[in-house]
Amino acid sequence: MKSIWLSLLIICCFSCSNPVNKHSSNDTVSVSKFDGKEKVDGGKDSSNDIRVSTLHNKMIGIWTAGESENATFDMRKDSVYYVDQFSTYKYTLKKDSITFFYSDGPQKFKIYFVRDTMVMENKDFGTSKFWKFKG
Repeated sequence: MKSIWLSLLIICCFSCSNPVNKHSSNDTVSVSKFDGKEKVDGGKDSSNDIRVSTLHNKMIGIWTAGESENATFDMRKDSVYYVDQFSTYKYTLKKDSITFFYSDGPQKFKIYFVRDTMVMENKDFGTSKFWKFKG
């Protein structure tokens, strides 16, 4: 009986210490700091199952523009939910750009963080700043 448990323990240890990496090194997105801003370098998005990056992790959560007492949107793994509109839209993240796929067409924004503030820039909408919602 002891040998069976020992065998199972050894198998578990070896299987845990040899992870399978489904993503090549080209699928990663790296973030570096420059003058207080974080810039995203390299990488490519090869599938809908985006490898979670530092930038992506920081984006996930409920955000406010500070214009009302309510949250503005809830950024999820692969979509954004706009609280006031009760609408969800898919998005993709590539390097320092996020593209939202709205019902009237896609909109692309440059995205970066200044400390804990998420900043999105777009030629049509200008610069927008968002803060984590504390409600």
